[in-house]
This record gives sequence, structure tokens and C-alpha cells, in this order.
Amino acid sequence: MQTIHILQIDDNKEHCDRLKNLAWHLGKKQELDVQVKDFQNLEEGYIEFEKEIKYKAVILDAQCVIKKGENHDFNFLPKALRELEEINRKTGRIFTPFAVNTGYYGYETVKIFARDIEEQNGKLFDKSDEENMLIYLFKEISESENTKIEKEFKDVFEVFTNNHLESKFRIKLLNILKNRNNEHNTDSTLQDIRVIQDEIYNVLNRKDSSIVPNGSFTQRNKHLSGNTDRYFNPTTAVYQTNTISYFANTIYRVSSDFGSHPPQKPIGVSVEYWEMPSKYAVKGLVFGLLEQLLWFKHLMEK
Repeated sequence: MQTIHILQIDDNKEHCDRLKNLAWHLGKKQELDVQVKDFQNLEEGYIEFEKEIKYKAVILDAQCVIKKGENHDFNFLPKALRELEEINRKTGRIFTPFAVNTGYYGYETVKIFARDIEEQNGKLFDKSDEENMLIYLFKEISESENTKIEKEFKDVFEVFTNNHLESKFRIKLLNILKNRNNEHNTDSTLQDIRVIQDEIYNVLNRKDSSIVPNGSFTQRNKHLSGNTDRYFNPTTAVYQTNTISYFANTIYRVSSDFGSHPPQKPIGVSVEYWEMPSKYAVKGLVFGLLEQLLWFKHLMEK
């Protein structure tokens, strides 16, 4: 059963509890485990939303409290919409499906924000229509780009659901996969590939330094393949196949030369053909990284 986390901001705690119960029962009918976490002010809710990438949707009241201890603020909704857009940008989400759930549905003070809500891929609902609101959010979540990517590469994203890598690397992997055909983001894609590869080795090192010792990439790659190195004692254990070794080396070399460092043409040598890797080369590195993540997951779960 798929778990869906939704964040709600509404200062009526009794209402929040009712909605939480409704969401759970509706989700169960669709074989979803729907978990709604509520906050009674915007500041605390958005701190949680920015920190935890697990939230797939947001429910906002139209009039609520911005900071704990303050009164209702008529600027709540425009502020909430602006900050939602900013957090989406900062955290790498394309957009987060959201609904504005209000008891003032027909009021002009709320209706003037309807276009802003729609432009951010949200929808306005009356509090008497919460069942349809939740059904709408479930559908939006299932069709969002991030959700589609995670379903397509479900076996790879288990490194995050099983807590082998921190959520900030999940954001990087989502960006890598979304940009794998984009020739204009080659630098940032290669940088993110290199960062994730480095973290794979760092996590394995913390788990068991006999698998991945301290040292450079070259030293670690030799060790993983069972080769001796002057910095390490010879090992009889082999932790990676030649395929993983070749992929790892290619990922490291290309992402280092064209992502982490500006490409340098050889000095005093005539170079007939020189340019950044094409989208085909980048895509090859992306899928090589996915293979390395599956290898990493296997070692973490031994």
C-alpha cells in the first residue's frame, strides 16, 4: 500500500482532526495509506514542509495565523501562495499539488485569489466539499512528475524509502532524471551525479570501512574490485563486478572533468574536436549511476 503524506495548515484543530480521519478512510478505498499532519500557523507548517520532502500535497486555509501567538491575518493566503512557490523552487519540486479549503468560498475576499491559486496548479474548495477536495489531491499526486519518476524507478528510490541516503540526495536524483534529456543543464546534472556517487562511498565507509576504506576514488575503486593498492593491505573480498567498476570509473572521470571542474583543453596540443558531453553521453552516465545505486542498495542491506 502506497503511503501519501499531506501537510495541512489550519488553526481549527477540531476541523483538522476530522479531515485527517476522512482522508484516511477515503485513502483506504483507493489502497492508499494517507497521513495528514496539521499545523495551526503558516511559519511552523512551512518549516516542516521545506525540511521534509515526503509531503506530496498541501492543504491551506484561506484565513489563518502566520506566526504562533498572532491573530488571523488577511494577508495569510497571498503570503502562503508566495512562500509555497519559493519552497517548491528551493527544494527542487516542480510544483506541489495544493488546495485552499475555506468556509468563505463565496466571499469576494477569497475569490480574488482564485486565479493566483490556479496559476500555481492549486484549486479552491468549500469546507463542505472536502471529500471531492481529497479525491482531487489524490489524483494530482498520482499524476505529478516526481511521482511518475519514482514509480518508474521504484527499485532505485528504495535507497531513500529504506533510509540509506538522506532526502536531499533524493531531490538531486529527481533533478538528474528530469534533466537527462536537457542539453542546457549539463553542468549541474554532472555535478549532482558526482555528489551522489561520492555520498554512496561515504555512506558505505561509515557502515563498514572494510568495504570502502578512506582514500581517493581510485584507491576505493581498486579496493572494491579486490585489487591491492600500496595504501591498503591486499583483500580477498570483492564487492563489485567489473561492470560496476567500469561504470563507476566512467561516471567519476566525466563528471569530474565536465561537472566539478571547468573543462581544460590540453596545453600546446592541437585538439580537432572538443566540446561538452552531449545529452546522449549524459544519459549514459545517469543510467550508470542508477546501476551503481542498485549495487549500493544491495551492499547496505547485506
